[in-house]
Amino acid sequence: MAETPKAQVGLVGLGTMGSALAEALARAEFDVHAVEPMAEADVSVNDGVNIEPDLATLVAALIPPRCILLMVTEMEKRTFGIIK
Repeated sequence: MAETPKAQVGLVGLGTMGSALAEALARAEFDVHAVEPMAEADVSVNDGVNIEPDLATLVAALIPPRCILLMVTEMEKRTFGIIK
């Protein structure tokens, strides 16, 4: 009998709340893919969270329909551009 694949979730923003959420989702057996938009930020998460280099790679890693959570601050001025 084939194993049921893990539910996937993408996460943008690995600050205090985003990294805690990513780790909690990984512990709950989700397949977590995450990206930190502030490239200079120090990203530290436990095993089980797949850190992607950019948003396009994050989106490509998720099977449609995609679920992507945004954990960015109101003051975040960074843009990702448009993926076509």
